[in-house]
Amino acid sequence: MPKVIQYLIAFTVIVFALMYFARPMVSWYLEPSGSVTPLNERQGLDYQSLDNQSLKLWAAHPRKEHGALVTPQDITPIDQNVAEADVFFIHPTTYFGPGGWNSNPLEDGFDKQGIGHVISTAASTFNGCCAIYAPHYRQAHLNAFVTDDRQQGTDALDFAYEDVEDAFEAFLAQRKLGTPFFIASHSQGTLLGARLIRNKVANTPLEQELVAAYLIGYWLPPDTFTRIIPDFPLCESFDDTGCTISYDTYDKTGPGRDNEFSLPHWYPEGWEWRADKPGSCINPLSWKQDQEFVSSDANLGGVGWQGSFSLINLITNNNTGYVYQTLADPVTGVTSAQCGEFNMLMVDTQEGTAFDNPGKGEDKSLHPKDWNLFYMNIRQNITDRLASYKVKNAD
Repeated sequence: MPKVIQYLIAFTVIVFALMYFARPMVSWYLEPSGSVTPLNERQGLDYQSLDNQSLKLWAAHPRKEHGALVTPQDITPIDQNVAEADVFFIHPTTYFGPGGWNSNPLEDGFDKQGIGHVISTAASTFNGCCAIYAPHYRQAHLNAFVTDDRQQGTDALDFAYEDVEDAFEAFLAQRKLGTPFFIASHSQGTLLGARLIRNKVANTPLEQELVAAYLIGYWLPPDTFTRIIPDFPLCESFDDTGCTISYDTYDKTGPGRDNEFSLPHWYPEGWEWRADKPGSCINPLSWKQDQEFVSSDANLGGVGWQGSFSLINLITNNNTGYVYQTLADPVTGVTSAQCGEFNMLMVDTQEGTAFDNPGKGEDKSLHPKDWNLFYMNIRQNITDRLASYKVKNAD
């Protein structure tokens, strides 16, 4: 047999082997190693100190330059030192690579690259009114949400929550007493954010200072607002305060969330893994929880990500060092929106645009772009709710 034919056969075998075995091999490689660090062996992170080392624990803080201060062209962020409100922003899962069950915030790996994207393109919605505090924390690995070892998964999430609570205590100590504030989050941050409100805000004087909670990008069942944060129900209008905004986004050409796939939910009574409950949906084009269709004419502008991700960088835990200097120009009318079946937010297809999700599955989730598709609407709504809060609380 000629060598060229032998090489062609060998190449074909390798291609088919990669097609069938690459994904399982990558999955095996990225599986967290070891066990979650036991409670009595954990060392807390020093969010209280404001020296250079401690400030590294903050992705955004009024005492440092940070990515949440970037804006689209012709928009100027407020001076952080004279902001009339604060926001405590809890970032989503960006830790997918090799390692243990929880990330190390002091390492400059691939997860930091993801946090940079989120801080610049989501937390920056608050830079027109607020001093922005966004902690790095020992986030749970993505596998915590899909593992068969559910105890390890929830142990990792408990570990992450402890850091978030410690950072929130530092936030309270460092901000001006009595200043109105927001809590905002995405994905894993939202799961932890509802727990934070229950444990540290509800039934305290802080209830009167919390303008609203933007708990976006995680499936929050309706009983979140009866069993966890009954004092912070879903908002009823664009200027409602003391309430919660939540939604989870899907391309309407797909089937939406797989209602047989369980995710972890924290309750005061303990963790539950559920798949059979609907979510919660506030339409960010109308700020209502009804199922009315709202056309793309109401979309003030989405802001897409810049830079790029690659599987190689993920596998090698490589941070390319990309830093946002400014944001892309808002794309007006980028999508319509409607709260649909099972309270999923259904939007126009984003195939081939800056708002697509290259990693989407059969559900066609646009999860990474929950904030970005409605960037300018959220930015305006934050201002509207703060203005409403100030009127309601005027002396």
